[in-house]
Amino acid sequence: PRTVYSKADAHRDQVQRLDEIKSLLQLTIELADQLGDSTSEWLLVDRRLQSIKEGFEFLFARSNREHRELKTNLFQAEDIKHAMLEINSQLDHLETLTHSLEPVDERESNLGINRTKLHRFIRIHDDLEIVNERLINVNDRSKCLLSGDQLRIANDLKLMLDRLNSIKRIIRIYLERLEKLLAANDLHESFSSINHSPIRTSNGNLQRVYQ
Repeated sequence: PRTVYSKADAHRDQVQRLDEIKSLLQLTIELADQLGDSTSEWLLVDRRLQSIKEGFEFLFARSNREHRELKTNLFQAEDIKHAMLEINSQLDHLETLTHSLEPVDERESNLGINRTKLHRFIRIHDDLEIVNERLINVNDRSKCLLSGDQLRIANDLKLMLDRLNSIKRIIRIYLERLEKLLAANDLHESFSSINHSPIRTSNGNLQRVYQ
């Protein structure tokens, strides 16, 4: 399938060829004017030359319109390409960050350390959601491009989405483990606070008094 770049090359060749034919036609009209003798045969030739000239003017008008559309398409393709490079750079950073994270240690009892890890995982997860939204936006914008560019961008987006989902899976596993660990620690703290509460202590003292 042809992309906006290959079509731009073909369009330049087409415009160049039209320019050459237009120049040749203009020379023919000028020469015919010099040789014209106002006979019926000449008038017929003149009408046909003018008809051809009008046809070329129509082609040039259409060519200029296509050129403007192609130029707009080219700018959009470059803008999308730039956005995809930025997203790819973000994925590189998040991938590196994820691989450098400390794994969840279920034996870790320090709540401060675990909560710090949790906040770090949540920030990465939020960044991944932002990248996901950017990928959706790029996909929507690419639908206005030529079929070849759409196909190329769709393939690149699929690879980037696969990378994104791979990082998401790792972060979700970490988050689930850490949330379970923190929930268990909170439950343990709750039981400990109940066991050492003043009411519980008073009840224990009363039991010892009446024994």
